[in-house]
Amino acid sequence: MNKHSPSLASAPYNVFQQKGSANWSIRFSIPGQGQIRKSLGTSDRKLAETLAQRVYYESLLKAESGLNVRVKTISKIIHDYIQFMEKRLEQGMMPKGVVIQNKAILTRYVEGFFGEQNPNFISNKSVQDYLSWRSDYWISGPGKDIQLEGSKNL
Repeated sequence: MNKHSPSLASAPYNVFQQKGSANWSIRFSIPGQGQIRKSLGTSDRKLAETLAQRVYYESLLKAESGLNVRVKTISKIIHDYIQFMEKRLEQGMMPKGVVIQNKAILTRYVEGFFGEQNPNFISNKSVQDYLSWRSDYWISGPGKDIQLEGSKNL
């Protein structure tokens, strides 16, 4: 097989090597999700074929379950929402104080804890861990040494 051929004669995906890379990748399309490209992280063609099949069918299952196949981290979602709020502020549809407060809460707490996590994998346990972390944030957590603007030293 050459570097850009379908893995199997009837496979709905292609396994290929990008120029300059020893690793194999997969390329496929899912209706409503667009084209997906993903590195398979291996230079072994046989292993790449096995991984490609798994990646493709797992992606189909996610799409059928209403999940986004493209992984978007909590951090990315937060930054997209901040941009949305800032546009609403510019349009006069959101008060400046609300934007400032929401931005601080989202970046300090939600992004500070969940950051690069995939939202599809946030469990009840991780939410409970967040709540515990959040309640200790200013006492013994990351905020204990932060001096906020306008706060008084007690």
